[in-house]
Amino acid sequence: MPQKQSETEVAPRPTRPAFKPAGKNDFRNDLMIAGFCLAGFLFGLGANLFGDFGSFLDSSGRLPNNGYTPIWLQVLVFFGFPLFLIASIYYLWHALDQRKKTARFLRDRVHGEAQITHLWKVPPEGSDHRFYYGYRYQGTNTAFSEVDGLIFKRLKIGQTLEVEYLPDKPQVSYPVIKLPEKKTTASNSME
Repeated sequence: MPQKQSETEVAPRPTRPAFKPAGKNDFRNDLMIAGFCLAGFLFGLGANLFGDFGSFLDSSGRLPNNGYTPIWLQVLVFFGFPLFLIASIYYLWHALDQRKKTARFLRDRVHGEAQITHLWKVPPEGSDHRFYYGYRYQGTNTAFSEVDGLIFKRLKIGQTLEVEYLPDKPQVSYPVIKLPEKKTTASNSME
C-alpha cells in the first residue's frame, strides 16, 4: 500500500521572500554609493566645464600627452558623467525608501506564529551552499528566508517559529528564529 505524502512535501516552495528590515549599515552603504556617484558626476561636470580633461586632472602639466585629451575620452566623459547623477539619485532614493519601509514595519508589526514547511539549499550538491527555509503563517500566507548553515542544521519541518507581519499587508513578514540555548553542565560552566 503506497504511503501518503504529507501536505508539506506536496505543497510548492514559497516564492515570496521575507521582508528584511534595513539596518544602519544598509542605509550607510547606500548613502556612500550615492555620494561616490555624486562625486563622479561633479568630476565629469567639472571636466566638461573646464574643457581640457587632461589639465583638469593634472594642473602641474605632468601628463605625458601634454594636455591633449583623446577624443574617445572626451566623448566618454561627456556622455558618461550624467549616468553618475542618475545612479546617485537612485541610491539616495533606495536608501530613503528602505528606511521608510523599515520604520513602518517596526511601527505597525504584529507578532504571530509560523510553521516551517520547507528546507532547501542551493546548489543541492557541492560546496558554497545558500540555505533557505519556507514557512507558513495565518493559514495561507507563505514566505522564505535565507539562514546561516549552522542554524539550518537545527531547523526541522513542522517546527514553529515567531513571525512578525503587517496586519493590513500580511504578505510582508519577517521570521524571528529563537533557537533553544545549549544546556551547560556543572563541569563545563565557570562559577
